[in-house]
Amino acid sequence: MYDKSTGIFSKEEMIVDKIPLDTIRVVNGVVQIQKVNDDDYGDCLQLLYTNGKRELFELNVSPKKEYPKWQNAIMEAVLLCVDVSCNKKTVSAEPEKEMSSVAETVKVEAEPIVDEKKYIFCSNCGEKLVAGLKFCNACGTPTGKVELEKVESAPVQEEKIVAPPPITPPSVKEEKKEEPLKTETKQSTYSERKQEFAGKIIKCPSCGAELQSFTAVCPDCGHEINSQNVSSSLKEFIDSINEYGKVIANDPEPPKTGWKTWSKGKKVLWVILNIVTSFVPLVVYLVFPLIKPFLLHKSVPVLSADEKRKAALIENYTFPNEREATIEAMMFTKSKMAFLASEKFNKKTLYWTNLWNTKAEQLNQKASIILKGDKIVETTYADITASKSKVDKSVKVRAIIGAAIIVVFLAFVLINGSIFSGITNVFSGIGGTTQTSNGEDFEWLETGLSTKIPKIEAKEGRIQTNSDTELWISLDGVSYNEFEKYINSCKEMGYTVDAEKDTNTYTAYNNEGYLLEVSCYGEKFSVELKAPLSGDPDFKWPEHELASMIPELSGKTGVVETKKEDTIKIILYDITESEIKSYISSCENSGYTIDSEKKDTSFNGFNKEGYELSISYNEMKAMTITVNAPMTFSKISWPSSGPADLIPKPSSDMGKISSDYDWTFSVYISGMTIDDFNAYVDKCLDKGFEKDYRYDTSFSANKGDDIDLTVQYKGFNTVYISITNYDEF
Repeated sequence: MYDKSTGIFSKEEMIVDKIPLDTIRVVNGVVQIQKVNDDDYGDCLQLLYTNGKRELFELNVSPKKEYPKWQNAIMEAVLLCVDVSCNKKTVSAEPEKEMSSVAETVKVEAEPIVDEKKYIFCSNCGEKLVAGLKFCNACGTPTGKVELEKVESAPVQEEKIVAPPPITPPSVKEEKKEEPLKTETKQSTYSERKQEFAGKIIKCPSCGAELQSFTAVCPDCGHEINSQNVSSSLKEFIDSINEYGKVIANDPEPPKTGWKTWSKGKKVLWVILNIVTSFVPLVVYLVFPLIKPFLLHKSVPVLSADEKRKAALIENYTFPNEREATIEAMMFTKSKMAFLASEKFNKKTLYWTNLWNTKAEQLNQKASIILKGDKIVETTYADITASKSKVDKSVKVRAIIGAAIIVVFLAFVLINGSIFSGITNVFSGIGGTTQTSNGEDFEWLETGLSTKIPKIEAKEGRIQTNSDTELWISLDGVSYNEFEKYINSCKEMGYTVDAEKDTNTYTAYNNEGYLLEVSCYGEKFSVELKAPLSGDPDFKWPEHELASMIPELSGKTGVVETKKEDTIKIILYDITESEIKSYISSCENSGYTIDSEKKDTSFNGFNKEGYELSISYNEMKAMTITVNAPMTFSKISWPSSGPADLIPKPSSDMGKISSDYDWTFSVYISGMTIDDFNAYVDKCLDKGFEKDYRYDTSFSANKGDDIDLTVQYKGFNTVYISITNYDEF
């Protein structure tokens, strides 16, 4: 309510404060009162006084509904008070003249209204208080009287007051120019302690909470703190690193090192030194690069100018503190480390690996502060350390290999006196598991497996292997005629079962199952004898997935020779021809009828799932059963270079590449019938290949003296293709 006699406006239930209405500032007929939102108190009414001070009032009412009512009521009361004062002529014109004179002598710059609170300090306990309180919240000492006493005792000093801009009512148009502000001077009613603030306060843009340094995620609301400038800085860093990589990769002339930088005189002295010292310095020179990264792992190699600039950029760049930028930097570092770990090791690999690993450690330390417990950061850093470990392991392996080479070479030179005598001894037959020394007659053994083969005339040689199951003898100085005579002697001892002979080799079994292999190349003669596999009288059919795909044959002596996930090989003994024929019929009844080839004692075929069955029989009454799981095929891309580019592309792109090198290529192609096989062979002939032979399921050809081609139909719509270019080997 408004009391005209005292000029006081107050609320009947609660007196907020007694404020003379003539102390509230009015500019151009507009009362300087407005609703503001304070950081601590929320919605408040702000009053601007004629002395330049401002004060906030918080009302215990609904801000949305009641604050406009209070604001309008106070404005009407102030304007009414101003009108009454003007009618009674209580306000003289002299103050205006004084104000105008002050305005002429003092230059005052108008500043925008800033939402800030005025503070005073208790004279008794020093507690910081919001201006306007009558009593100290800490000790209860009155604030107004004490301050007034201090002001009265102190000499009056003239203040320079900076007037805030006036509040413009909504009805005033934006085009209307504001009138120049008038400066006002007034003595302060109380002294106020001055405060100075240094630095800046960082707040969360989502909830407004104050943030500490190195904060990437707001602890109150979880909002990620990002900066457009930081992201731009990181992008420029990544682009610069990639650009340097392109320039370095295209550098046609890397820095010269080692032998290339030596003078002619130094090179001549180096050659003489190696001849005198059996090339020990040369071996050390060639092998030391393998050991150097391990011994001098922090050494800096010779770098080009671009490489130096790239290294300086990596070392000096400071990564940002934000989560998004930190993770992006970690991912970029991870990609660089993975590339270095996968590339062929060279003398600069370790340097760049250590450089990037140092930056990764810095990033991880920073992330442990601002992104503690972040799974993405932990996983990425684990991948980086794994790449570093891979490079370190490569360094250790290379160092071990290099040290071993040097040790072996030095031992070789020390044992033989010199490199030249050592090489001579190697070619003369020194080394290996020899039975006799060079120049002595070879003594034939009269025990073990040697009693199962003919005795040969004493010659120089050695016994490579001698056990209960295998004998291998190598002899020198055996002519081809002696080789032919020895084969005849073997035949006389019964080695005629499944016999195979070509120009230089002879292979055969005897009735006991011993396998003999004799070869002669030049004057190098070799005899190998293998004892037959002993079958288990209590043999039981194997519990294997592939063994369950064929009929079981029990009650026989047998052995499992091969047992793998994709193949199994079973040998059964004492099998008659009628039994093997009966077993082949059982297999056909089990579904092995696709692309089958059947003879009296052998069989090969597929079932509808692609399992391959092979059965063979020899004169020792042994039946060999082999089951192979179907091959797994996928879509392949036919190479556009290398040996594969010399032959036609198959009609099917489903297959499995067996080998792919610069000099040879082999592949299994699925989805090709026997007709497709024949059509592909015709295309190969059209390509200029000359036929060696062509059968129903196999084809061999060549092009010149260096290129050989083999094409085979393996059954179950599968074709095998192999080409070799020996000129590139």
